Amino acid sequence: MSADRPNIIARAASLAWRPPDTRPPWKWAEEHYEVPVSNIPGKWRSENSPWVRKLMEEFADNSVRQITVMCSAQSSKTETGMILANWIVAEDPSPAMWIAASDEEGLKFANERLMPAFHMCQPVKRQIPDSRTLAKSMEIYFPTMLFEIVGSNSKAKLQSRSRRYLLCDEVRNWPKWALPMAKMRVRTWWNSRILILSTPGDEKDVLHNEWLAGSQEHWHVPCLNPAGCDYRGPLEWENVRAEHPQTRKCVKFRDVPGVVDEDGRWDFDALAPHIRYVCPRCGYMQRDEPQARWRIMSEGVWVSHNPKAPKELKSYTWNALLPFWVKWRDLVQKYVMAQVDLDHGNHDPMKTFVTESLGRPWEDRLRFAVSEGYIDDRVSDFTAPFNEVRRFLSIDVQGKGGRHFYWSVHAFAPGGAQRVLAWGKAWSVEELRSLAATYAVPAQNIVIDSGHWASEVYGYVMESGVLPDGNYAWKAMKGDKAPFYRLGELRLPYTWTFVDPFLGTNQANRVRPIRQLLFSKSSMLDRAEACMRGIGPSLELPNDGDMLHEYKMQLTAYERMERIKANGVVEVEWTQKRPDDHWGSCFRQALVAAMATGLMDVVNEPQQNAIKS
Repeated sequence: MSADRPNIIARAASLAWRPPDTRPPWKWAEEHYEVPVSNIPGKWRSENSPWVRKLMEEFADNSVRQITVMCSAQSSKTETGMILANWIVAEDPSPAMWIAASDEEGLKFANERLMPAFHMCQPVKRQIPDSRTLAKSMEIYFPTMLFEIVGSNSKAKLQSRSRRYLLCDEVRNWPKWALPMAKMRVRTWWNSRILILSTPGDEKDVLHNEWLAGSQEHWHVPCLNPAGCDYRGPLEWENVRAEHPQTRKCVKFRDVPGVVDEDGRWDFDALAPHIRYVCPRCGYMQRDEPQARWRIMSEGVWVSHNPKAPKELKSYTWNALLPFWVKWRDLVQKYVMAQVDLDHGNHDPMKTFVTESLGRPWEDRLRFAVSEGYIDDRVSDFTAPFNEVRRFLSIDVQGKGGRHFYWSVHAFAPGGAQRVLAWGKAWSVEELRSLAATYAVPAQNIVIDSGHWASEVYGYVMESGVLPDGNYAWKAMKGDKAPFYRLGELRLPYTWTFVDPFLGTNQANRVRPIRQLLFSKSSMLDRAEACMRGIGPSLELPNDGDMLHEYKMQLTAYERMERIKANGVVEVEWTQKRPDDHWGSCFRQALVAAMATGLMDVVNEPQQNAIKS
């Protein structure tokens, strides 16, 4: 018999006769747990991170099987897991496994954080065996249980004996197969518990799906308006804005005077006093002050956004606005610098900000979310005088998921000034005709893309009727790779062609040909970006338009890229950076229509140098 054997048995017997501590784990921790490494050393106090109290209480509830936490970095996530590991050993001993991303990460975590925490917690320290064979870095044979640390990259260890408790750390860095395999270890325990703690990874990855399956708890905070406002809603980054020092209105960060110089350099010291958290209901703008951050943290409550989730599955998320020690100015600076990098094609800093500061999974489309501030400057309330002389309905035809149409309505003034009045999606030609009537667009001002499903589109054109000049009312349009079209000495971005809608059939040459507008796609991309950047005739987008953000994203779906040809010549070409460009296509068709009807000047050569990248 080992020399340690009688000692272990005696310890186990004494622990078995000790009455259980029925307090929730966070209250137990306030008495027994000391933080080994922290900016707030000493005894752990739940008032410094009150948002973890509820999930700690649920961890002690045998009706709960899994708790998934998806949150920002450095916000009490791993510390919460360590507290619960100590509580398991001291108050509810059962086989437990802490799973790190790898064996190397697990060993580092054990030596630097978990083992010091075990030794600083007296109810746990008393149970640590004296023998090194029983108390190793990666596993401890306590008198009443085994606690081990393994890496998620080890299939053999994940397939080992059953465990009642699984503490899963930074799951976003695990192999895809690891979490489902690890969860199999608790099947034989009716009162098992799985705790998943991680900053997010990618949208719809293993971690995100586990979180979506749970209760989806969000931290809801009250409005701090001293005049009184009963609003309480989720703590969201979108509510962090700036207050203009003169107008006292809520503005974008870059719109604060003196914050950005002519060379694009930011002065964050100048911006800091104007950063606000804005109430979505009353518009009250709260300053970035320690007292305000403390109230947001201490007066918030958890609200489930998935109340129909199984009661045994709980999930939580929070962002870096929640811990009182994080200044909003620091987050704004990280966001702005990440946005600058994104504008230059590097999306990694923005991905880090979204996942590690906002606590949200990364959506791949966000890497295309370049700060197109120039298009934001075109948003208007339509209060300025506008002399409309012609209105167009522009249609882009789509077939994926069934025939449907993207459309937009454009009003033009003399000289080419434009207002985009509306946009949307229709599912039939009848709906398009109804939209034309609603927005008072005459049939001869309706333009439709004939680049795909040409024969079908030609049918729509013929159904539109014949005008007194002998042409059909609706106009077919088609983008082309040609850089321009010659008309004598002129080089134009469009040209008229005639097509036989029944060419190649026995009906060929029997009906009136369709007059079609063929246009240079690259030239119209140049002209469209010039309009969006405020070069040339004005462009206005409605500030209350449906899906305005998505509309702007589609308008800016292309970017110019430099390409070095085999002969060393640098060539600039347009590249599609976002998959959806349907409303962008409608926009370019409307510009062609305005040119063809004499509302806009025709540029002989694309003014590449006038349009800044």
